[in-house]
Formats: sequence, C-alpha cells, structure tokens
Amino acid sequence: MVDSALGRAHRYTESMMGSLKPTAKLALTALGAGAALTAAAVGAVSWLTYRRLIHPTAGDYGMPLPPPELPHDAVALLSQDGTRLAAWFVAGTRPTPILLLHGYGATKREMLHHAAFLAAAGYPVLLLDLRHSGESEGNAVTFGGKEREDVAAALAYLQARPDLDRTRIGLLGLSLGGALALLAAVDCPAVRAVVAESSFRDIATAVRRNFRDATRLPHFPFAPITIRMVEWRWGVRASRVAPLREISALRDCAVLLIHAQNDTVVAVEDAHALFSAAPEPKELWLVPAADHALAFISERAVYATRVAAFFDRWLAAPVADDADHHRTANIAESSEEDARCPAGALEARVRQCSPGSEDAWSVPAREISAREMRTVAAAYSAR
Repeated sequence: MVDSALGRAHRYTESMMGSLKPTAKLALTALGAGAALTAAAVGAVSWLTYRRLIHPTAGDYGMPLPPPELPHDAVALLSQDGTRLAAWFVAGTRPTPILLLHGYGATKREMLHHAAFLAAAGYPVLLLDLRHSGESEGNAVTFGGKEREDVAAALAYLQARPDLDRTRIGLLGLSLGGALALLAAVDCPAVRAVVAESSFRDIATAVRRNFRDATRLPHFPFAPITIRMVEWRWGVRASRVAPLREISALRDCAVLLIHAQNDTVVAVEDAHALFSAAPEPKELWLVPAADHALAFISERAVYATRVAAFFDRWLAAPVADDADHHRTANIAESSEEDARCPAGALEARVRQCSPGSEDAWSVPAREISAREMRTVAAAYSAR
C-alpha cells in the first residue's frame, strides 16, 4: 500500500513537472541551485568562524602588566585525554590551596595579580594554563567542554600533595574560568569555596550574545552551527558547560559571585540567575565601574581584602550552620575516607615537572579513596 502511494506521488510530481513551461523549470532549477550555494556559503563561513574561535588570539584584555613572577615551581599535568598542561605552584604557609583559572583567550599570567594577594595572605596557589593556552598543549579551545577535565587534573594534583589539605580547596576563576570553577565545585566535594567572576550561565548563551562582536556576523545561523562543530569535532556537549543547570547541586561549598554591573560580554542577569540558583552560603558582589572580568583593576584594595576574607572564612573551618547566611543544614567535617573527587572526571596522570623528567605515577580513572591517595602521596614524596 505504501509503495503504491509513493508511486502515485512520484507519477503526480512527474506530470506536474512535465506540464511546467521551460521558464518555470529553469526557475525551479535556479532556486535549487541558489539554495545549495547558500547552504555551501553558510557552511564555509561557519567553518572559518569556528576555526577562528577555537584558536583565539591571546591578549591582556585590559589587564595591566602583571607583577613580577612569584617564586614558583613549574608543574606539568596530563588531562584525561592525554593533553599536557602547564601550571605554576606557589608555596604558602597555610595548608589550604587555591586554584586559579583564567578566561577565554588568556593565560595563567592573567592571574598573577590574584596570585600575588592570595600568596601574601599565606595561601598556596596553583595557576593553570588551560589547554591551547599559554604553555599548555592542545589543538583547540573547546569553550569548557574539555577544559573541565583540565581543571579536574589540577585538582587531582593538589589533592596528591602531602603538604596540603586535600579536603579543603578553593577556586578562583574569571569568565570561562569562573564557569569552570563552579562546575569543578560540583564535580569535586573537596572544593569548599569558589570565587567566580563574570561567569556565564551557559556557553551557548555566551557564544550567541558575543558572536557578532567577535566575528562581525549575525549570531543566527552561525553561532549554533559553530557550537555544533565544536561538539562534533571534539566530542563534547555544550550542555556540559552550563553552570546554571548544575550550580544547585553544590554541597558544603560557599560561593562568591563577582560581576561588573555593566558587563557588555556576560550580562549581569547571568550573575543574578546563578545567585538565585546557588544554595547557601553565597554572596553576590556587583561592581559598578568594572569591565568584564576586570573587577580587580577597578577595586584593587577592596577586591583583595574581600576575596581573601571570603577564603579565610570558608577554608579555615568546616562549612557549618551560619546565621548570617541562613544555613539550615548542619554540615560536619568530611572524614578522610569520605573526601573524594570523582576521578571519572579526572583520568589525570600528574607529575612534578623538571627538565627531562618522566611521568612518575598515575591516578586511575575511578573514585580515589583516601588510602589510594596516601599511596600516591608517598610516591610523590619519594620522588
């Protein structure tokens, strides 16, 4: 029955085409060719735009020259897919480390200003170059899709160091780094305090809003096509870079959201949405005169004091009932055996970096128990 219906439809189409005048046939043929050419042009432009966006030009984005490099150890990490990552570790007098994450098109040098005041407060600091940035390897920026695994590798490194508290880690990130910091806090229970500046609600919205400024092209249809190309080429999903979707899952983690009141890159509405969705304890600081991800520049002393005080409060002791933040849950300190990061997010081989050194030890791709971490730490100490 279906075949006969299709046959009748085919004969009807042929009869209609046969009854058309030659000029009409030419018009239809031209329309078809025009549509094909338009699709080819959209595809070509989208491909060129995609190539440009995954290979951003590094810039300081208005940040003044960084302070002199702090005394640091060079550290090399391996992300889950084997991408080699570069980082700097700055030792401190406290046991609770803080991981710093730069934004799109930037490098770990962008975070030296933040590292300086945190190191002055005694915090050990790890500055990470995300993939395809700074000294790290990688073929492309994936807008957070693969970078989420890079952050997991950095957290695994901090947890493996025997001189640090592996159950209490802080994160500070700018823009894309801020979004990654929020996602890492969901992935890893050891993260107890996050400062996310200029974070977007999700990468698809951020790309759509900024597409015209970045490419001089309309966001439709090019922005959705570009995102699909990144997903297809790098095996990632844009839905994995959506802090607004996941922030409500945070547990035992304090959040400080910082945002420029008149941010032209990531709308301040994203900060309000994230703040509304985040569980307590949480703070929202809107900076009137700042540009995107540059609140430190407009409010240096206030910024350094407020951020350091935030980490002092939430990394110094377990997150517990707090009248000022209307906490309702009584959260106890996690036991050593219960303090885990899901290494499914971290299949990260980590090694201390020195010229000519080889990989010293591996972190398996599964949950890492405290006993296993002590074994890893012992291997690290013996190196």
